[in-house]
Amino acid sequence: MHELPQDSRRVTFAGDARLYRLGPARYLWAASSGELMRRVARELDPAAGCLTVLSGARVRLLVEGSAAAQLLQRGIALDLHPSVFAVGHFAQTALDHVPVLLERTAELSYAVQVPTTWAVSVWEWLSDAALPFGYDVLS
Repeated sequence: MHELPQDSRRVTFAGDARLYRLGPARYLWAASSGELMRRVARELDPAAGCLTVLSGARVRLLVEGSAAAQLLQRGIALDLHPSVFAVGHFAQTALDHVPVLLERTAELSYAVQVPTTWAVSVWEWLSDAALPFGYDVLS
């Protein structure tokens, strides 16, 4: 088993899985395959903690393009300049008052993880905020 990340700003990768340290002894693990998670759940020492499956709890939206940071700055109170929020960094923040996890996945790409209950609201906000930039929001 890999060591748990200590940095609460950088994403840790293990194959197709992403591991985020959200706080002391709190982690979010996102993966497209459940097999690795099932194996870890079987092998996890109960004294170390527990694994709770939240597969339906979040929606991951991608915002990409040359104006992606400008678009997100309309609703997020973070400095997204590359020297401050580099590729591989993430932050728990709010987008238009909705709690999100924002990750910079590439130079011009961001992933926004939104609680499922707010996904439509954030999608609509992104659609409206993208109009001045000439973006089309794809479904």
